[in-house]
Amino acid sequence: MEVHVTGNAAALAEANDFKRFKVVMSDRPAAGFASLGADLRSALTFDDADTAWVSCTWLRAAGPADPDWLARFELMLDKARPMGWVSADGAAIRAHVEWPLAAGDSPAVGDAFRKAMRRLAATPCLVTTLRDGRRHGMAATSVTSLCFEPPSILVCVNTGASIHDPLDAEGRFCANLMGGAHSDLLGAFSGELKGEARFSLGDWREEGGLPYLADAQANIFCSVAERWRYGTHSIFVGQVEAVRADAELDPMVYLDGRKGRFATA
Repeated sequence: MEVHVTGNAAALAEANDFKRFKVVMSDRPAAGFASLGADLRSALTFDDADTAWVSCTWLRAAGPADPDWLARFELMLDKARPMGWVSADGAAIRAHVEWPLAAGDSPAVGDAFRKAMRRLAATPCLVTTLRDGRRHGMAATSVTSLCFEPPSILVCVNTGASIHDPLDAEGRFCANLMGGAHSDLLGAFSGELKGEARFSLGDWREEGGLPYLADAQANIFCSVAERWRYGTHSIFVGQVEAVRADAELDPMVYLDGRKGRFATA
């Protein structure tokens, strides 16, 4: 199933394909993702340049006037909810956004790369910071170790993400490694909830001026040592200031859009 957007008009395509769901932007550059007309805002909103929330009311109206189709659509929503792809109020479903190719881009390489990255299992992190008394956070799998001398990690943040500017200005953050019991938090920090409401779930505390998840697998407190901009993202080098680690080893594992738990052989 695809939502095709041209100008400020949206239309549903491949309506009977319930195995995939995405938004295809036909003629709008990714840099302008937040500039939507009123007509288009009734159909979808953007969490960032890579993720849109599509109105379920709009989808029901745009789909075939067929009771069987509506039943299959509701079944799709039921399957998407445990994955965190349906908003907390049930009003919208999450979709990946596909933008027009820039000159010289190869669709074959882009599609193959996306498919390859969906096969890279990772433990999601909740990246958090505090700026002017307000907490900000996002879910990310693009967090990785850099080196041990000095201890440091890399965090990649889309420039359109709500945490980007506060993190850039504050220069400090905490990477909270998620455990298998944090399923509800993954959805909340991936767009189901906004701003401070994201911290209404979970045992959040504060240390050294940074919010941290008390029962995370680990909390890595960092100051930003360096930063670069590449493509749609900023790359932050976090120099590790302090670490807390849970004694129980039960990380969340994210693979191909699905979350699960690690099991030893």
